[in-house]
Formats: sequence, C-alpha cells, structure tokens
Amino acid sequence: MAIKIYFLDDETDILEIFKDTFSSNEFIITTFSNPTDLIEASKIDKPDLYFLDNKLPNSLLILFQNNSIQTFQKQL
Repeated sequence: MAIKIYFLDDETDILEIFKDTFSSNEFIITTFSNPTDLIEASKIDKPDLYFLDNKLPNSLLILFQNNSIQTFQKQL
C-alpha cells in the first residue's frame, strides 16, 4: 500500500522538485502552496505523513489540528 504524503510549501519550484523526486508506486504525493487548502484536504482524507514549511503562517496549527504532534510523541 502506498504511503500518502501531503507537502506544504509556498515556493512552487520546491513543490515540483519534491513531487518529481518522490512520486512512485510507494508514495502518493499531494502538494499544497496554501495552508488552508491542506487543512481542508486533511478533513476529507488524512495523509500518513506531512512535510510542512515551518516558515509559513499556520504550519504548526496544521499539526495541532491533525493531532500529529500527539501521535509523534506517543511513538517515541
């Protein structure tokens, strides 16, 4: 089963490089340039992994809204 990854960055060049580099049968990559779009998509279909641009406004809010920090801490 493929790992679903959401990638957030405001630079479209970086989004393209990431998607081109990691797209394969093993990964399903969905890119976002807007935190709000990523939040809305996560409400419908949560990914297995997030890559977030920590310099974007609301990036950490995404983690809190999706309980990713709690999940990550439990696994340590």
